[in-house]
Amino acid sequence: MNVDQAGQATTNGLVLQRNLIAQSDSPVVSNIRAAGGIIVGRTNTPAFSLRWFTKNDLHGQTLNPRDLSITPGGSSGAATVASGICALGHGTNIDGSIRYPTFACGLHGLRPTSGRIAAYNASGKDRHIGVQLMAVSGPICRTISDIKIGLEAMSVGGFNDPWWVPASIYQEQFPRRAALTIATDDMPVSCEIELALRDAGQRLKDAGWVVEEAFCPPMRPAARINEELWMTEMWASVDLMVEQEAEADSIFVYEQMKNRIGHMGVEDLLHALQSRAGIIREWQRFMEKYPVLICPLSGELPFLQQ
Repeated sequence: MNVDQAGQATTNGLVLQRNLIAQSDSPVVSNIRAAGGIIVGRTNTPAFSLRWFTKNDLHGQTLNPRDLSITPGGSSGAATVASGICALGHGTNIDGSIRYPTFACGLHGLRPTSGRIAAYNASGKDRHIGVQLMAVSGPICRTISDIKIGLEAMSVGGFNDPWWVPASIYQEQFPRRAALTIATDDMPVSCEIELALRDAGQRLKDAGWVVEEAFCPPMRPAARINEELWMTEMWASVDLMVEQEAEADSIFVYEQMKNRIGHMGVEDLLHALQSRAGIIREWQRFMEKYPVLICPLSGELPFLQQ
C-alpha cells in the first residue's frame, strides 16, 4: 500500500489517499516483475505506516494468521506470507517495520543496508533527508532460501533512486565470528527470547562459528536519532495530514512522538546528523571484529492485538 504499482492506489493506509492511483511501478515492483515474479495482491498497512499494529480507517484491521490474539506487527504486511498466500512479500522499514511483523508472524525478514534496494514513488514528492537516509525495502519470506531469491530480484537496479548502489550482493569472505548480546542497553528480555537467542548462538557454534557473549554498542542513542530524524520529516510534511485524516490511533501515536522529541529546528537536525556519523563509526568498528550480531528484535513477545 505504500509503494507504487501501476493502476493501484498508493494509499499508505490513508482515506486521504484512496484515489492516489500510481501511473508507474516503483523499482522494487518492476524488478520483481522482471525476475518473473507474479504480484498477487497488495497488503494492508497502518495509517501513515506508523505503528506496530496493522489497522486503519480505510481497510480495517489485519489479523495474525498464527494467533488471532496477538498483533501481526506493522507497518509492513507479513500476514499474507504467513498464511501461505504467497512465498515472498515486500516490506519497507525505518524503525522495525520489516523486522517486527516477521517476528510477530514467525517469518524471516531482511532489512538491507540503505542503497541496496532502490526505492522511488513517482506518485508523491521525494522525502526529506532523514527518511532518505533511513527508509529501505526488503523481502519477507518463510525461508532463508526465499529471502535470498527475493533480495537478488529486488536489488537489481533503479536509477530513479539516487541512493541506490550498483554493488554485488555477494561479498568477500569474512571471519566466522559472532557476538551474542542478550540485553542491549540493559533492556528487560523475556526468558523465551533469551532461550531463542542462545539457541541461535549454539546453532552457529555447531556450524563451526566462534560465538562470544559481548556487549554491543548502545542502541538507545541511535534510536533517539532515528526518532529525531523521523519527527523532522513529520513536522515538515505530515503534521497537517494527521489532523485531516483524523484516525484515532495515528493521532495518539503522533502525539506521543511529539511529546518525546519536541519540535525539531534546523540546529537540532544538524546535531542529529552529526551524532549519527559517530554512532555509525562505533558500529563499524564493532562489526569489524564481529561481522554477525545475535541480539533481541524485541525484548517482549508480540503484543496482544489492539
